[in-house]
Amino acid sequence: MVFRLLRRPRPAPTSWLPQPIPFHRTLIPPTDLYHHPALVAQRAMDAGRPKRVRASINYVEPTELDEDIVDDEVLDESAVTVASDDLPTDTEDVTTVVSDSDSGSDQEFTTDKRKLKAQQKKKQAKKSKKVKKVKEVPFRFMDLPPEIRVMIYKACLVESAKDLTYITNKTNGRDIFRGSMKRSQIGNGWGGWRYKIKHDRHDVERTPLLPVILRINKAIRDEAIPYLYAQPFHFATTHTFQLFFGRLSPSNRMLLRNITIDGWTDTKHARIKDAQIIFSLLISATNIRSIHIARRAYAASDGPNYYGRGSGFTNEPHNFWRDIQYWADAMDAAHGKGAAKAALSFTKLCFGSPRELENEDEVVDKREKEFWAQMKFTEKEE
Repeated sequence: MVFRLLRRPRPAPTSWLPQPIPFHRTLIPPTDLYHHPALVAQRAMDAGRPKRVRASINYVEPTELDEDIVDDEVLDESAVTVASDDLPTDTEDVTTVVSDSDSGSDQEFTTDKRKLKAQQKKKQAKKSKKVKKVKEVPFRFMDLPPEIRVMIYKACLVESAKDLTYITNKTNGRDIFRGSMKRSQIGNGWGGWRYKIKHDRHDVERTPLLPVILRINKAIRDEAIPYLYAQPFHFATTHTFQLFFGRLSPSNRMLLRNITIDGWTDTKHARIKDAQIIFSLLISATNIRSIHIARRAYAASDGPNYYGRGSGFTNEPHNFWRDIQYWADAMDAAHGKGAAKAALSFTKLCFGSPRELENEDEVVDKREKEFWAQMKFTEKEE
């Protein structure tokens, strides 16, 4: 509130007039009624005139949240078709393809991203018709039928392409791995052959084994381990067989069925004199059905008497029988008479050189007959 000061003039003194009133100031309220306190308080209590309503404009691109809101609206519109009787049953295929000829004809053309997204969702909802989803429910492996479990065991533990071949990394190495001995010529072929270790890790015919399945539990191990040791095993050298067999438990040794021991010769890889060690170990594996002996030649003329060694199977049949006698007795005691003779076999190369075999020399058959005649195996009773 603004106040103005007014100055009033003093009247002229007269003798006959009373004494004048002394000069003083008087406050006169202003004539501006808009700022009057009563009017100002009244205006504060009023609601005022309404604001102008404007349409909201969004200058931001639609986000995923906006699309989800639109999708919810579309799903609410198509919720009527959820309870249709055309839903596939459990025995029907849930991947049935619906034709596109009856969809999209009643939709208007638009360039709005939100509307296009809504139309696409609506079209997919019509196609699927709320098809039931198959839930992935875990199952117990031991609840499978036995024949299916056997198929899984064989796929994980059995070599299906060839014999399971093992070899050591060196002549007297301690590491055993899957591999074989590859033969190559020396010079122009007149110098003989040499053998090199060949790994099977890059062999395309190699079946990768998964023995980790034996560590799942004891029940699976007891079912699966016979399929691992019942398959044919091929050992490139006698030293490889000794390392492999020495690491087996007594129960696993009894699971072996067919083995081939290669490399019998009088060189550094395997010697005929190792027969006593080999067959002494085999006494604890009497369930073996087949033991095949294969010799390795280093030249075309490499036979039992090559270079005057005189220590082959043919030259010393008596000593060989002394080396395997206790094994033969154990086999006959476990499976009856004649079991040891039926399980043991030799390749033709053990009784002749490659050149003699190529020429079909009769001396090879003669040596073989003389060798078996000096073996004192018991015959099977008829």
